[in-house]
Amino acid sequence: MSPVIRIEAGERRRYADRFRSVSHLRTCVDSVLEGRCGHLFADSVTETASVLAPPFWIPVGPSEGAAADELVSSIDGLGGVIVADDAWQSRVKTACGDRSSEEQRTPFSAENLDVSELRALLVAAPEGVTVTRLDARLAAEAAAGVNAHLVFETSFATPQAFEAGGIGFGVILNGTPVAGASSAFVSDEGIEVQVNTHEDFRGRGFATLASAALLVACLERGLTPHWDTGDPVSDRLARRLGYVPLPDYSMLEVTPP
Repeated sequence: MSPVIRIEAGERRRYADRFRSVSHLRTCVDSVLEGRCGHLFADSVTETASVLAPPFWIPVGPSEGAAADELVSSIDGLGGVIVADDAWQSRVKTACGDRSSEEQRTPFSAENLDVSELRALLVAAPEGVTVTRLDARLAAEAAAGVNAHLVFETSFATPQAFEAGGIGFGVILNGTPVAGASSAFVSDEGIEVQVNTHEDFRGRGFATLASAALLVACLERGLTPHWDTGDPVSDRLARRLGYVPLPDYSMLEVTPP
């Protein structure tokens, strides 16, 4: 019998203590623990457990033993992005070999975000450009025309589900979404920010507009808009919006066999 069991959505919160040490991509972890998305796997004997919210896989507890072996075997077969401590990363590197590669990422603190300064960015929107809350129709158009991740499939199966449980804003030019900022993950405490601009419209400040609108909406609702990136363009945007960088960390990307 497998030592690892899948935990039903309504039972996940009682496993929260196992993940208390996880700080990176915390909104992803909390979203799964709150039963909003993804999967939770746990060993009933040891403290080993893992959150799976594709493409992210976040294991905790002992990295050795039968439960750990099963979890590593699953990621070896599926691929994904692993956020874990050194012991777990070492296990995954050994199992996956040259299919695993390390990436440095920068998390940011939202503590210094200023609503008035963010609103000032919105006032500077060029003539003919509007910044609009994404309902189901606009979310579908943004996902199709800008980037599919604006309606993050792991969290929202449909644009209608996004409208009901997520939050996002699109930059509309001549009736068409050209950029957007949205919630990739949602928890009781906050969101994980996703930002994309159509490649034909980059460098015109549209990502700044969409992001500023999203951050204002979050802060006014008492939600923390978390920002975490390994992309230099996203890094510069975060700083421009008022985020403060925290120490970098590493994650592993594993390609499927």
